Amino acid sequence: MQLLISKGAVIEAESDGGTPLHCAAALGRKEAVKMLLDREANPNKVSGIYTPLMNSISARSFECVNLLLKAGADPNLSWKGQTPLCNASVQGETDIIKCLLNAGANPNVADIDGLTPLEIVGMHSNLAGVMVLFPVTSRIPTIPNWSLDGIMKHLHSEEGRRQILCMLIPETKWNGLKMFETVWGLKKMETYLLAKSRGEEAFRRKDYMDAMYWYSLAIDSSLYDATVFSNRSLCWARLNDGSRALSDAEACVVLKPDWGKAHYRECVAWKLLGNLRMSVKAFSKGLKVDPENKELKVAFREAVEAEFGMPVFEEI
Repeated sequence: MQLLISKGAVIEAESDGGTPLHCAAALGRKEAVKMLLDREANPNKVSGIYTPLMNSISARSFECVNLLLKAGADPNLSWKGQTPLCNASVQGETDIIKCLLNAGANPNVADIDGLTPLEIVGMHSNLAGVMVLFPVTSRIPTIPNWSLDGIMKHLHSEEGRRQILCMLIPETKWNGLKMFETVWGLKKMETYLLAKSRGEEAFRRKDYMDAMYWYSLAIDSSLYDATVFSNRSLCWARLNDGSRALSDAEACVVLKPDWGKAHYRECVAWKLLGNLRMSVKAFSKGLKVDPENKELKVAFREAVEAEFGMPVFEEI
C-alpha cells in the first residue's frame, strides 16, 4: 500500500468493492484502515449502498469502527433503512454498540421494520446489549413494564410477538402463537428468496460486496441452504479472502457433504491460503463423492502439480 501510494495511487479510487477504505473495512484490516484515514480517505463515502463504517460493523471489527468514528465517520448515516447502531444490534456486538453510542449514535431511530436497537438486541436475547441501550432509549409505549426484566419478558411473550408481527405485516389478524410462528416463517422465507435472488443479480454484475450482503441476509433467514454458503464462499474467493472463503466452504460441506461443488469451494479456499496439501485433500474428497465432475478433475490435477512441482497426466 505504501509503495502504491508513493507512486501516485488514488486513495478514493473506485472498484467493485468500493474505495480502498471500503475494502479494508469490510475485511477488518485495521492497519490498512488507519493508513488510509491518515491519508485523508473519506470515512463517509457511500459506494453503491455501503459506507466504510457499515462495512466494519458487518466485519465485527471494533478496532476499525473505533478508527473510523475518530476520523469523523457519521454514526447516524443510514442505508437501506438501517443505521449503524441497528446493524451492530443485529450482529450482537455490544462493544461496538457502546462505541457508537459514545460517538453520538441515536438509539431511538428504528430500522426498516420499525424496530429500535433495544428491541433488536432484546429479541436476540442479548441481555448485555439491552443493559447498554436501556438507559439511553426513550420509553417504548407498547412495552408496559419499562424495566430490564419487563422488556425481556414482553419481547418474548405472546403479546410482544403479536405486536412485532402486526408491525411487520399490518394486515395480519392475530390468531395466537402458532400463527405468529407460521407467518414469521413465511416472512423469513420471503426475505430469504428475495435476498438470494438479489445476491445472484449482484454476482452477475461482479459486485461481490453487494452480493455478499444479500447472501448474508439469505443465510440469516435460512441457515440450511448449502448453495448460499457456496455462493458467498465464491464471493470471498473473488476478493482473495481465503479465510472467509474457507469458513463458508466448510459450512457448505457440513450441510451437503455429498455435493462435489462444496468440496471444490473448500479446495479453492485452501489454495488461496497457500495450503496446497489441504487443497489436494479437499479435491480428493470431492472426487470421491462426484467422480465425474470435470471441474474438480482439472482443479485437482492443477493442485497436485502445484504441490509436487511436476506435470500430472489426465489418466493418473
